[in-house]
Amino acid sequence: QSTWAGLRELHGIDLKALNANPTEPHLINLSNTSLTYPLSAQSTVLGRAKTCGIILGGVLMLPQHATVTRDDTGEFTLAPASPDATVHRNGIKLVAPVVLEPGDRVVVGSNHYFVFEHPQRRAAAAPPLAPLLLDYHAAVAEVQANTVTGKIEAAAAETDADQMQRLQLERGLTEIAPMVEEANAIAAKLGKELQFETRFEYDISRGLSNAATVLRVRVVHTDNGTESTWSVERFTESLEAMRDAYHTFTEFGAEALAKQQQTENAADPFADPPQDTLLGYAHLLLFSFAEGVPLQLSTPIFTTDGGYVGTVDVFLAPADAAGKPLAYSA
Repeated sequence: QSTWAGLRELHGIDLKALNANPTEPHLINLSNTSLTYPLSAQSTVLGRAKTCGIILGGVLMLPQHATVTRDDTGEFTLAPASPDATVHRNGIKLVAPVVLEPGDRVVVGSNHYFVFEHPQRRAAAAPPLAPLLLDYHAAVAEVQANTVTGKIEAAAAETDADQMQRLQLERGLTEIAPMVEEANAIAAKLGKELQFETRFEYDISRGLSNAATVLRVRVVHTDNGTESTWSVERFTESLEAMRDAYHTFTEFGAEALAKQQQTENAADPFADPPQDTLLGYAHLLLFSFAEGVPLQLSTPIFTTDGGYVGTVDVFLAPADAAGKPLAYSA
């Protein structure tokens, strides 16, 4: 019973939700389509408060986040519960109440995705409605298509390989963007002076022939302006630990969180120790070494997007096993 209580509080999973009558209006959880939420009440509140009809967890979830209201004709209206509540219907952020139609995608907060289903309205519709689409990734992409300002440019004459890479990057961006928003909210709640941002980099670290655009997460230290770059893998692993830390903080307080991290010898998920920083790339022609000719020059450093950041002075000379430069003879 305690496990179900925890699931109900953190994720909105409720024992009664599992018993929704499929012939009555309900919401379907796109993260797990076996979870359905009945809308039998005249007004159903979705939010973090324990008094809500549908309890949803998450740092970005307000105590009362959204409402679904049923009128005497059986029509359902979705509305944000407050001006600060983020709610989407079919990818569009709501600024006023809207009437729900069977098959509408509903997003509450940043990570709770549902489909509204009204079996009676569907059966009576003329012409027949499109089949119900239960696709989590399509719902995420629908929201991001309307909110992401920096989109990947799709060239009209892109090759099949280019198209495949672009689609992979777009999908990666739609999946990581809500996570970045959540991480920023957790950092603010815990007083961490960090800001996370998504970014694309043109990675030529494995040579020009293997160069590729990759998705990464930039970490900006708002206290001193320094920044670093995390891989998506490192970020997602750290986010899991951030969520655990936030749950401990909200339930038991800052002292309990500090004690837990000390007792379990757990690293701070926000820790970003100093590390080597990639300034850019410089190219050297080493053909002269074939003849044993020393190389001394200044060469420009360019960023991955072609920006100039400075020069590097280089001196290279053939040396013996002890490191002593060998004298060059023509």
